[in-house]
Amino acid sequence: MSSIIKVDTIQLADGTAATIENLGLATGALSHRNIWMNGAMQVAQRGTSFTSTGAYTLDRYRQYQTSGTFTDTQSTDAPTGFQYSYKRTNGTAAANGDIALIRHMIEGYCANHLEQGTVDAKDFTISFWVKSSVTGTYILSVQDEGQTVTYAAQYTINTADTWEKKTITIPGYTTTGVATFNTTTSAYMYVNFVLSPGAASYAASTVNTWVAEGMRWAHSSQVDFVNNTGATFQFTGVQLEVGSVATPFEHISYGEELAKCKRYFHRNINNLGGKSIGSGFFYNTTTGFTHYDFPVEMRTRPSYSYSSLSDFRVLYGTGVKTATSSGAQIGVTGARIEWIISGATTGQGFMVDANNTTGYIDFNAEL
Repeated sequence: MSSIIKVDTIQLADGTAATIENLGLATGALSHRNIWMNGAMQVAQRGTSFTSTGAYTLDRYRQYQTSGTFTDTQSTDAPTGFQYSYKRTNGTAAANGDIALIRHMIEGYCANHLEQGTVDAKDFTISFWVKSSVTGTYILSVQDEGQTVTYAAQYTINTADTWEKKTITIPGYTTTGVATFNTTTSAYMYVNFVLSPGAASYAASTVNTWVAEGMRWAHSSQVDFVNNTGATFQFTGVQLEVGSVATPFEHISYGEELAKCKRYFHRNINNLGGKSIGSGFFYNTTTGFTHYDFPVEMRTRPSYSYSSLSDFRVLYGTGVKTATSSGAQIGVTGARIEWIISGATTGQGFMVDANNTTGYIDFNAEL
């Protein structure tokens, strides 16, 4: 038999009335409340170290820096309760006024319940752990997909090289007809960890409020992290949830996080030489087709690329050949991959496998 306790009011020890907020209760779902993907930095399909600007790095993150050198890594230095963090290490300092940020892009289907850009827009809270060798004021900015409106939120790193937890609550953007918050498969919003104040043309006029100024992801109060040679910046445990309360980070299994990330990017890594890519038949004497099923349905039809044709071999009959080119016809659930060789027999079956341990095929449907 179940029991029910009914009360008219609950008071805290100081006599004030209890609310959802001061009891520390979330207004969103108890599970899958974290809209942010790969917030614990577990998934790294592309690798664990990156130096190219404008590139995707750990899954669901893209970095920008217009000058200077740097290395972004999946680091094992993390606060208690986490295994990994995202770490940027400066090589040579960037020039004053240059852009530097690490961006996370959120799909409309994942965040449309926030209802931004409507009169029903909800407040939402972003919490995270951060550590840097450069102390001072930093900016975390939120933008609509069209980068028409920006909320530049300030937070402070107080002590160098020490993990600190930050919580930022952003009021819902209730103005209609200005911003573009896409609600289906396109980007709903961008969230930027800003590392440089940038030029004045990229700086929002005001912090901690929504401004409709276009392409203003930074603010002049931001410390110029990238102007410090050898500086380090790390973050992990990122959670974005409905409401004004930051609940404890929602850990999910690696397998579930990986599957979510594969909606946007899938890499077939043949880290064992001889691993099969697929089998098929020759349509004519030069062109053969293999079929590849994606592990999850992708956000949209992805692009197709590969490491090098020399990383793969085509086996048919008693022969082994290297393809001279490869292409693909792609849907959201799989692809037909085309392999071009010479001297094949029409209708003959063949198999493609890895020629070494470094080859890969990429399918990219990132926002």
